[in-house]
Amino acid sequence: MASSSQALSDEIESLLAEYLSLLNTYTTLRAELTTAQSSIYQNLARANFHAERGVRYGQDCYDERAMQPGCTCRVAAEEGGTRQGLALEMVTALHVGVATDASEADDDDDDDDGELKGEERQKGGRERVSDPIRMFGFTVPNALRVTQVEARRMVELVPQILNVDAKMKEVEIDIRRAKKRRGKLEGESKKISVEAGLGGREGAVVE
Repeated sequence: MASSSQALSDEIESLLAEYLSLLNTYTTLRAELTTAQSSIYQNLARANFHAERGVRYGQDCYDERAMQPGCTCRVAAEEGGTRQGLALEMVTALHVGVATDASEADDDDDDDDGELKGEERQKGGRERVSDPIRMFGFTVPNALRVTQVEARRMVELVPQILNVDAKMKEVEIDIRRAKKRRGKLEGESKKISVEAGLGGREGAVVE
């Protein structure tokens, strides 16, 4: 009984240490998120200040054709566990140039050859990764590029923060359960001790 209680105490200490580590990670990530957000506002204001007359980098200048997601967020179970977490998947938008092979110009080929020719077009054509910042032109201020980098950093930080927060809640539940089991064992141990003490006293009285 005592060994079981000690094992639970060790488990609780280990869980508390894990919780403190997660809390430190959570605090660090939140601080990085705040810093990135502040940097976005500052650099965007700096970019607009140095922009050409009549130009303002904002939603009014957005080109919907260029507003394509650079990454997607999905919910998936962790390896070796049942807990679900958020994960970012980077999306690469490819714009294929003019095909180099004359045989690839036929668009009405048989369905069996469709996939193969699609792969050949990608290999033979010129691939270019779409960059949304190009909607503002090719000569954009460096501050605007810094804004883009910080915005991407924010997108990466948010799922990390949510995952750490979810893990902290799980550890909190494990700590409460371990404390409850330890309390139950200690209660049973005290009960056995009291019963043993009463039995000893009754035996002494009989003698």
